[in-house]
Parts: sequence; C-alpha cells; structure tokens
Amino acid sequence: MSKTTMSSIVKDLIEKYKKFVTANSESIGQFESAARILSYVAPGSSGAVSELLSSIVSLVVLLNDYLLRNAANIQLQLPLQKKCLAFCLTVLEYVEVFLELATVEKRGDRARWFTVVSVQIIKSLLRFIMLFKDNAGILPSPPIPSLKRDKKLHLKLKNSSPQQSTIEAANAEDVTSFKYGAEVTTNSKTFTLKSTGRVVRSLSSMTTANERMWSSPTSNSETEPSQTSVVLTSTPLNDQQKLAECLHVIRPLVHLACMYICGVSSWKPWLIACGVDLSSLFMMGGPENFNPVEKEELKRRTFSMLLYLLRSPFYDRFSKAKLLFLLGFLAHNVPVVRVIIRPLLEYLPIWQKTYFYVWMS
Repeated sequence: MSKTTMSSIVKDLIEKYKKFVTANSESIGQFESAARILSYVAPGSSGAVSELLSSIVSLVVLLNDYLLRNAANIQLQLPLQKKCLAFCLTVLEYVEVFLELATVEKRGDRARWFTVVSVQIIKSLLRFIMLFKDNAGILPSPPIPSLKRDKKLHLKLKNSSPQQSTIEAANAEDVTSFKYGAEVTTNSKTFTLKSTGRVVRSLSSMTTANERMWSSPTSNSETEPSQTSVVLTSTPLNDQQKLAECLHVIRPLVHLACMYICGVSSWKPWLIACGVDLSSLFMMGGPENFNPVEKEELKRRTFSMLLYLLRSPFYDRFSKAKLLFLLGFLAHNVPVVRVIIRPLLEYLPIWQKTYFYVWMS
C-alpha cells in the first residue's frame, strides 16, 4: 500500500470521526462520562491501569472539545503561543497521576519522586511564562476548560451546519416590513411589537419541543456574540495579585523542597504549604473584579483548602480514623450508598498515597 493511499485512508477516517462527533455531541458526552467512571471500577485493574484509562478518556474529551468548538464556531480568544502553552499544561495535568503511578510500579519510590518533581517544575515554568510573558492572569486548572455538552451546544452545531448555512445565505436580504403593529425582519429569529416594544419569537425560529428554550426571547444583537466565541480575556493583575499568583504557582515546589529537607512525616511541609496557599488567597483579594472563569478558579482554590484535612500528617493523626468510621457506618447501614462506599474504601489508601491526588494545585 502506497503512502498516498494510506494518507487518503487516514484523512477519510478523520473526516468521518469529525462528522460522527459533531452529529452526536450529546451521546458522545454521555459515553465520555460513563467511560471515566468505568476506568476506576474496572475489575482487576491496578492503579496505573485505571489512571491510564482515565487519562486516555480525558485526552479524547479534549480532542472532541476541539472538534466541537470548530464545528460550532466557538473560538478560544487566545494568542497562538498562549493557546499552545495552555494545551501543553492541560495535557500534563491529565496524565500526571498516571505518570506517577506507572513510575512507582515500574521503577520504585525514588523514581516516583523524580517524576513528581520533574512534572511540577515543568508545570511551574509553563505557568510563569503564561503569567509574565502572556499576562495570563489567574490561570484555571485545567487551563482549557471542558465544553458543556448541553442543548445550547446542540443548537449551535445545528445552526452552523452546511445545510443551515445555505438556508441563511438564501435569506441574506434583510427585508423589513410592518404587519399588525409589529416590526418583522425576515432573517430574524424575533420581531418587536411596535406599540409595546416587546420582543416575540417568529414562527420560523420555532424548534422541536425537546430543543425549545422556554426563557424570554432576546434580540439577535444580544445573542449573536455569545454564539460565535468564548471570550477569555484575562483580568490585569496588580503587583500584589501577581505575587499571590506566584505563591500559588511555586507552592508545590516549596512543599516538595520542605519534604526533602524535613522528611515526609514532618509537620513543617504541611504547615508551610498551608501558609503559602492561605497567603495567596488573602493577597489575591475579593473576586468582584474578576471575570466568571477566574471567579470559579478562586472558588475552586478556596474549597481545595479542605484537602489539607486529607493530607499527611494531619490525615494520619486526626482525619483517618474519623473518616473510615463514617464511611464504614454508611457502608453497613445504608443499602443504596453501600455500592459507592465499598469501592471508595478500597481505593482510599491508593488515593491518599498518590501525591498528585492529595497535593493537586
């Protein structure tokens, strides 16, 4: 088989996959969620195998999101270099747990810590480049968010399909008429009543019952911008806020250095890391002046402080006995919860010993 023939076959398969993903966005989303759950409950799977399956699912989701964004004309408004760095950082966050577990199973604990330190150094360098060179501001984790597979996305895919584009091109002339006291635009999804100014949907824009949005109609000028792009303009940070973001970025390296100097079971790494995270949150200030994505990231960082209850040595000395007692009580006395709690009890020791699980940034 010649290279030209092989290339054409690969291109044909890629095009078929693109069409399949864009035509079945909701079903693909359900399959991705089911595959992610099955990767952890697969019988006989080791931690590394489960994480390998989970990493593959996450990377496939990232690929599908890219295809769906292109098909729905949803563009991430990021410079090319910043987009590449965000993509690399997202991929690294998706595979970091697998790299740690695979290394410790194949090479032992010392190689595991070498992998952990290497990954954290690379992540910190990428974040610093995006913070100072690209002015990324508060960077979410992961930097490229997952695309919601909802009815709005389905409608965007439907409206941006070639058939729909042909229909819209045929009705490109903007003919305005006045009928029964209303202003009607033939290529518009709504019309405005002349006497009251109320916006009403036109009959031509009606969809099927299961796709219908029951919220109040809005004019085209209000809806069109949100359908074409996702604006992720970073909020400019002042000097104090940049220092706060720097503390958040270097916290993993500070914790690893303290563990190397003071020992894994020492309280000093736990206390210093907790202090760095708290300082970062307080120095960042309130979320009022940030965009919605940055507000969600600050909220995530605030709630992630609860993970310090599950981080050693606090977990070993205080939280472990209470948590195991609570989960055991639920597993033995609540029949419905038992199905979820028992696999959780089996996986909890692996989860607690995995650095990238417990010390996620």
